[in-house]
Amino acid sequence: KPFFFFFRLQPHLAARADAFAARHFHNKSIIGVHILYYDPALPTSNHSAFWADTEQALDLCRNRIEAAIQALGSGDYVIFLSTDSRKVREFICAHLDHVVVVQKRYGIDPAMELHEELPVETAEATAVEMFLLARSHVLLRLPVLSWFSHYASLYVGQVSS
Repeated sequence: KPFFFFFRLQPHLAARADAFAARHFHNKSIIGVHILYYDPALPTSNHSAFWADTEQALDLCRNRIEAAIQALGSGDYVIFLSTDSRKVREFICAHLDHVVVVQKRYGIDPAMELHEELPVETAEATAVEMFLLARSHVLLRLPVLSWFSHYASLYVGQVSS
């Protein structure tokens, strides 16, 4: 588990992550959810099959989160959503309670990945999200092949896909 030992946030980003965690995670079970959206207009990749039917994929994401909530049983929980898609964020926030997100800009071109369209604007929020996902009690990776949440998955108690 050496990744976060050698890779550290700059002090101002660590302070943002700590403040976010203090505000939203304190005394709660944390369901970390990373959903990598892949628009059908993008070139075919290993994520294309998951998103072949967008509505079905969104429903699957919601169902997996609901299953994680039920598995927790009783108690206070928070869903920490990390996504590169405004569409995903709006869907999950509209269908589930207790969702928190790091505020960031989203692009306007669905045929471009967010880190390509807004690389500078999203870099800091992305780094903060990666470290916050590692604080989860349960981590959902949708689809599981995304490298973004791989390193966080090395630190959490339970990983699901």
